[in-house]
Amino acid sequence: MNQPIEHLPSVESREAPVAGNVEPNSRGAIAVEIESSDLRRAEAALHESEQRLRNITENAPDIILQAARDGTITYCNRVYPPYTLEQTIGSKCEDWVPPDCRAQVRDAIERVFVHGERSHYETAGVGRNGELVWYSSRISPVIIEGQVASAIRNRSHPEGLSGGNWSSRG
Repeated sequence: MNQPIEHLPSVESREAPVAGNVEPNSRGAIAVEIESSDLRRAEAALHESEQRLRNITENAPDIILQAARDGTITYCNRVYPPYTLEQTIGSKCEDWVPPDCRAQVRDAIERVFVHGERSHYETAGVGRNGELVWYSSRISPVIIEGQVASAIRNRSHPEGLSGGNWSSRG
């Protein structure tokens, strides 16, 4: 019994010429057909998930960073003028805090990678238009297949933690 075409599965075809030791006058090809409706559904679900996460991070009121073990920033949802994402991504987390706070940042990142636990610190950092502001930073591990693959840092500017100069707090 024939099925209507709209009920047939989606199929992808791949073709390749036959290579290797073949007779001089012979020709041929290999064709493989793969039922792809499951693949297409999985790709659509992945795309939807990526869009949802992008929407959440881009609209979050805090600065969200992802960093490698050495503190290199691999993702940032926003920056304050006059800085750009291009300046931020690839720089080190510690580059954005005063020199006397850099060891604190490195130690917090190292704790996340070594112990796989969340870490927290408060420090001065670069704010809007380059002014000094105080941030509360929470760092969490991103665990993939049982290993800490990266760290997520969430920086917020809580009430009561503003002002000062580069060396007044640590």
